[in-house]
Amino acid sequence: MQQAERLNQILTALTRQHSLTLREIMALTGTSRDTARRDIVKLTASDEVTRNYGGISLPNSFNRIDDFLTRQRDLPDVKRQLGLAAAQLVTGQQRLFFDISTTISLIPAALTLTSKVLAVTNALDIADQLLRKTSAQTRVLGGQYLPERRGTMDTAALHDLFGFTFELTFLSAAGVTPAGILVASRILCK
Repeated sequence: MQQAERLNQILTALTRQHSLTLREIMALTGTSRDTARRDIVKLTASDEVTRNYGGISLPNSFNRIDDFLTRQRDLPDVKRQLGLAAAQLVTGQQRLFFDISTTISLIPAALTLTSKVLAVTNALDIADQLLRKTSAQTRVLGGQYLPERRGTMDTAALHDLFGFTFELTFLSAAGVTPAGILVASRILCK
């Protein structure tokens, strides 16, 4: 299949789904990872799509986040570097919040927290890392557990969160692009 045919096929699928992951593009077009990436670059250069975390979407329509375990495999070296850099921000006896994120889940391994530190999270994997790798007091927010996100994300978790104040908060983002920091449905900041 020629590139023009693949690009049309991708754009047609995007009009139905609004976003596609790299893996979905590979399956849709029957191409390798490198070819799918070249197609993404071509579509992005023409401003027909927006490149986002793990794939592409129609401009201003980023609305989907892959499940936690799938995202964990994407860009592991970059995530590890970001996690190490973020860990450098932690000093002393701070109260910390760790949101659900595959990148944020790499921060606790780089920390040496004492029992005087309070660490709060809504993420199962991050709570596990904090408990196994640090001495921090670790609290997990309540609420409905969402297996695909591997954490709690509902009004009960938010209600629990309002009972804390933090000196440092690690918030997740769905993607970082030239357009700004993306959350599941909109650009958060530029």
